[in-house]
Amino acid sequence: MFDKFGEFDSAAEINAKAKELLDKDDMNGLVDLALENGLDREDAEDYADGIVEELCTELQAALGKIKVEKEALKLERELEDIANEIEFYGASLAAGIRQKGKSLAEYIAKVIDAGYRNAVSIPREITDKLTDVPKQFRAQVKTGMPNKAERIKIMVDYFGGKVEK
Repeated sequence: MFDKFGEFDSAAEINAKAKELLDKDDMNGLVDLALENGLDREDAEDYADGIVEELCTELQAALGKIKVEKEALKLERELEDIANEIEFYGASLAAGIRQKGKSLAEYIAKVIDAGYRNAVSIPREITDKLTDVPKQFRAQVKTGMPNKAERIKIMVDYFGGKVEK
């Protein structure tokens, strides 16, 4: 992840590198830059052809970073939902998401940690209905996924920005 060009701190940094590559007429490098940052080959081509003035906007840079990190982490189920939720609020968090050192993995770890610290026991009226949990463990079943409001607070605290609930 970010092996060829490194991690960029903003869309402005990506766009500066894109301009440098375009000025050198390095189309392969421009495409590599786009792909490494979660953008499409077509984005690089549109930029090279002058159809767009910049390779990416702040939102495209943020969503591209999340895309690259999701692919590297091979997220499934609830973890993928957590990442998708960030994409939903991406416009409000774009600058923070793109910051060097901020990562999807660290954000997910914060959500999981909050869930672990605040896990609640499942009432026996529910666990006794479970067929896959051995009877001797049913009294110990807990759940700890933070609710949406708690996840949004963690998101804003970690990435910065403001999110409408």
